[in-house]
Amino acid sequence: MFLKARESKSVNGLIGPTRTLRSRKAVFAVSCSLFVATCTLCILRMRWRAHLVFERPEPETEELCLSGKYPSLLACVTGSWSFEGGRTEERLLYLRIILKNYVAACEAGYNVTVVLLLYAHTSANDFEKYVSLHNYRCERIFAPIAIKVRYFEHRPIPGGAHGTGQFTDGDLAIRHREVFLQHRNDFDVFLVQEDDVSMEAENLNLFRKSLCVFRNSDYYPALYDTEIKNGTRYLSWRFRSGTFTRFGNRTVFRTKHVDWGGRAYIITSKYLREFVKDPLAWFDPSKVKGEFNPEVASSAWFADKRKLAILIDTDEWRGGDIHHLSNRFVNFDVEDSYFEMPTLNEVSKVFRNCSWSPQNNTTSTDAESHVDIVGDDCLTCLNTGGSVKFTSEISTGTRRVLEVQLECSAP
Repeated sequence: MFLKARESKSVNGLIGPTRTLRSRKAVFAVSCSLFVATCTLCILRMRWRAHLVFERPEPETEELCLSGKYPSLLACVTGSWSFEGGRTEERLLYLRIILKNYVAACEAGYNVTVVLLLYAHTSANDFEKYVSLHNYRCERIFAPIAIKVRYFEHRPIPGGAHGTGQFTDGDLAIRHREVFLQHRNDFDVFLVQEDDVSMEAENLNLFRKSLCVFRNSDYYPALYDTEIKNGTRYLSWRFRSGTFTRFGNRTVFRTKHVDWGGRAYIITSKYLREFVKDPLAWFDPSKVKGEFNPEVASSAWFADKRKLAILIDTDEWRGGDIHHLSNRFVNFDVEDSYFEMPTLNEVSKVFRNCSWSPQNNTTSTDAESHVDIVGDDCLTCLNTGGSVKFTSEISTGTRRVLEVQLECSAP
């Protein structure tokens, strides 16, 4: 009877069709859920690859070094494009070079977001009329790199500081700090640069490599810039004096000056949290003394917390220079020889004299033949645990000569 009753109800359409309808509804609901989930994942993936959201977890320096992963990078560029004087064809060309460099960094593997920092000037509104910010496509992520624009109130630099950027006469150089701390948990690495220096992927790679060598030590990679005149690269005058020290089986160089140049600095999120204990004080321009821009927008501000240095035992350091595109200072007539700029090749000859690497002692150029090195033997001193003080003078008579004095200090 029970079986007949079930068969009867099924025949009368009270069970069979009901089950079929419920089954179809269930299948439809599952399909919709899968479709929504798939679309959501696709959208999130596209947004992540375009770097339009800040969801990347922040690995520590050790993890970055051991994993070999390329970090996420927030790059701030401080510019004078709000003013007509900052929108000349030359200055806009610099900006295009800078943005193309960050596209190249993206192609190399970095997850890049660029923030352009401008004054909220009356002529700032038409800035994007001069530069299209959507044309900088990274094929690796199938999208343009993320480029954002931040406008800040024009404030004069405080009385205790002096000097500032061309066309601006204000404290714009410090405003990147607000952006950094706003996103300090969203990126692995933070960078700020002026609007006329060329920060390339090679600079970023050497910084990463040096950071990994220096991890768990008091050293931190320094940045430095070069200028070009008649095809010859010149380093800052700061490279004419300093100290060589042994670091494991490597050689490090430290200039005796707090500010290395570079017109930029790079800091990891780990060190940003470690170095900035009082954000309000770090934001405050009235706390700045001395030359404003270098004090707030170069590694000089944390030189008392880490020993800024570069590894010079291989010629790899030569690829770490940042080109100051305006080549402004190398073309000055220097009245004081103290500020005479050495060439990259001249400094290379001095550095090779303190290197254990055989490859560095077998290369030479005509420019290097005009370097005279006297004093203590650098490698002998370093091998005994000592440090070597390096000073130099440049004579520019009938023949340019870099005269170098090396002095060993016992351990």
